Amino acid sequence: MQITEVSELGLRSAVITLDRSGSPMRIVLFPMVHFGLPSFYRQVASRLSTCDLIVAEGYDGPSGTGLAYAIANRLTRQRGGSGLVNQDIDYRALGVPVVWPERLTGGGRRDRLSWWGC
Repeated sequence: MQITEVSELGLRSAVITLDRSGSPMRIVLFPMVHFGLPSFYRQVASRLSTCDLIVAEGYDGPSGTGLAYAIANRLTRQRGGSGLVNQDIDYRALGVPVVWPERLTGGGRRDRLSWWGC
């Protein structure tokens, strides 16, 4: 299943909702690439603030890869590249409990899963 698409027109990602009839539980997946327009991150934060629980993966901070893409877009004068920013979501301000599974293992890099996958 492809949830992100990169083409000459740009980058798109699909928000995927998983639910089951007869059950109130719903899981919403927000694939992130760690750089985008500020308005995109405001929309994502707005949607996240309506959740009961957020399970966030990865590193909560500026991404070196995202920054590199944003700088490359600016330097090569790509259309729309000048407005791109690193992922900027203030999870504390959402008022929703956030679980960071990678931080439960302790130690090591916060942006990578441990070698045993927990």
